[in-house]
Amino acid sequence: MVKKWKFKMNQLFGSYRLRIEKNKIIHIRRRLINAKGQIKVSVGQEVCPQDVVAEGHTSSGFRTIHLAAELKVSRKKADGYLMRQIGQNIYQGELLAMKKDFLGLSKQLILSPVDGVIETYDHQNGNLKIQLTPKTIRLVSGVYGIVDAIDEVTGTVLIRTMANMVYGVLGSGKEREGLLKILGPSDMLTSSKQIPSQAQGRIVVAGGLVFMAALEKALDVRLNGIISGGINASDYRSMAGGQWNIWHKHWSDVGLSLMVTEGFGAAPIGEDIFSLLQNYNESFVMLDGNRSRLILPINEQNSMIYIRKTGLPTKLQADPSPEVGLWPIREGVRVRIVSTPFLGLQGKVEAIDQTLTKLPSGLETYLVTVGSGSRKIRVPYSNLEVMALCDERN
Repeated sequence: MVKKWKFKMNQLFGSYRLRIEKNKIIHIRRRLINAKGQIKVSVGQEVCPQDVVAEGHTSSGFRTIHLAAELKVSRKKADGYLMRQIGQNIYQGELLAMKKDFLGLSKQLILSPVDGVIETYDHQNGNLKIQLTPKTIRLVSGVYGIVDAIDEVTGTVLIRTMANMVYGVLGSGKEREGLLKILGPSDMLTSSKQIPSQAQGRIVVAGGLVFMAALEKALDVRLNGIISGGINASDYRSMAGGQWNIWHKHWSDVGLSLMVTEGFGAAPIGEDIFSLLQNYNESFVMLDGNRSRLILPINEQNSMIYIRKTGLPTKLQADPSPEVGLWPIREGVRVRIVSTPFLGLQGKVEAIDQTLTKLPSGLETYLVTVGSGSRKIRVPYSNLEVMALCDERN
């Protein structure tokens, strides 16, 4: 528990915002999307990351073949060249239709491009329709945990698990999951060239600034999410459905989930967050852009000891967002600078001025000395965000 402070007169305060929460027992929701199926687990059951919690089938659509045009025959006669009957199954690469020339010396073969069922032939337009074979989807747990609730109607499984949580300052997009991929250093400027073409379903860490062209390519290659230190305000507005109010915005989704860890403009991902993400490279994660929240499951079997001991209210609604507030600025507290030219720099408070200093703008304020590595920087106290409340615990 954070101990209660007896606030003093003339005490300096800085805003604080939870950035990282380690080893937290939480609920995650696993749900089949766009598929009808059945739940494979029961309430109270313990699960491992590879366990299947639900299984379903989804329609894959259909494929149209211009049979008459391919065979160069009359639309009314094209189905006479079929080697399979309407209603029969056919697999990719099998012989679908064949036409011999007048003397029978050569043949024109049409092979099935897909697995499916030969559904219909339209004599009006000469098109053959193949209904694609439904795909089986197996939804795995992805985590060590315990099933606390099941909703058969929506196909949702509520799993109690342990995870590290990362909270950004803004974001957009519904909750998506995937393997995490770090593209480069924490301050990388990410253009479309840095977005890999073969990364469908991934959640990528893009560095200090992600440009709109990179976001557009991410949509084209069907990335599930992007994590960045900074973003241009106009680009964020496009991603967030035209909303400027980052505190009370409407939920939005353009097909890609986004979380920004530092703020507007170019800002390297903070060393506290980036070092944690490096430990999860190529690991399964869950990104909720609208809540600016990244879930990093702790996939260690011994985490079950703590999961079993910690109960949570059983509910299927969304968890609340972490609170923000004020916290006293004191020597030794870890802080983050939230203004240029040192935006995103992290360090510890080494000294606090006891007298006011007049700034070039004409305003008077108290300056604070922040030590970061070999650097010492003096900034107005209002330009600081308190990071590590853990320094003030016990």
